[in-house]
Amino acid sequence: ALLASSDPRTATITMSPKKAATISSPSSDGSVHAKALWNILSLRKSRYPETPYGTSVHTIICFTTALLLHDLAVSQGKRYDIQPLKVFLNSVADGGSNVYGGIVPILQVAMQSASMLCLWHRQEEARSILQRTIRIASQHRLSNVEGRVLYQLCELTFASDSLHPARVLPLVLECLSLAQRLSYDSLHASAIGLLARVFLSMGYWRRSIPLIRGSLPFVLAHAPLEVQGVLWLTLAKSVLLQAGDIQPPHPPLATLGDRPARKVVKLLNTALLQINESIVLFQKIQSTRMLKESFYLKARLCNDLYHLKRSDVASEIDYLKERNTASNSFRSICRQEVKESCLPVRSYNLRRCLNDIVEMEQLIATVL
Repeated sequence: ALLASSDPRTATITMSPKKAATISSPSSDGSVHAKALWNILSLRKSRYPETPYGTSVHTIICFTTALLLHDLAVSQGKRYDIQPLKVFLNSVADGGSNVYGGIVPILQVAMQSASMLCLWHRQEEARSILQRTIRIASQHRLSNVEGRVLYQLCELTFASDSLHPARVLPLVLECLSLAQRLSYDSLHASAIGLLARVFLSMGYWRRSIPLIRGSLPFVLAHAPLEVQGVLWLTLAKSVLLQAGDIQPPHPPLATLGDRPARKVVKLLNTALLQINESIVLFQKIQSTRMLKESFYLKARLCNDLYHLKRSDVASEIDYLKERNTASNSFRSICRQEVKESCLPVRSYNLRRCLNDIVEMEQLIATVL
């Protein structure tokens, strides 16, 4: 539907005949980005069908739509879509900040820019942007924004210094303190999940498992879907470490005796269920990076269970099928990543596309 020129300043969108795309409401278990975009489109069609260009309502609709598309592109790792969306977000935030939220859209774009830089492995630039954003949010007394940026800085520090996970603890404790002071449940739940991952990276599964199980209802009620999925995956890894302490890597399972062997198999099955929970959540946000890790771990785990329970034919067939399905999903994501890494940066006139309601509908149809 989109045919773009090479110059982003003069890029145009060539559509097939001006006809609205047929978009149905996303299913309840579908992508959260698709649901949000469909809601924005429905709101615009029902309440603001003839919104003039440049008004505050038009600016909010365009900015929110582009923000969601940018977040989706980062989750899916689509680098060819990220750059034009970032250019558009910068132009709207700079030119429309007096119409929409003052400094807030500029800070939101800064957070998205940091996410983009992390995807391109430019952690130091992302760290500099986040630290500057925290200072600006603190100066304007935007405590909620400051908390979200602080958590993003915690994630960046934890990911970029995996050999020394304890170094992120002061930032995590600061994040927890700020969340308690603001009664910010979403931030508090996210910080608890990150603290459990820090304990796991340090090898302290005896601390991570009670922390996750004790806070799981609170996290599932308040944390974003990505944090929930990562928490389930962290719990599965902690359970696998627990099983590894019962069954060291080298001695065969048969030498442990019947009771320890049953306990190991039970722990592995528990971890498999937890990985499945994480996969469901990652599919809702279409996070290819986390899905790839989950499918890989599931394939390895199903392969181990397939060889451990050879006496149970029904389970053996089930584990074999689950292993092959997870392996195929992992390979499919890897092939898609290689294919998309070779695509050129897409260049198109987002301002015109979002200005016209029919063209906006066609653009969203490509996501839905």
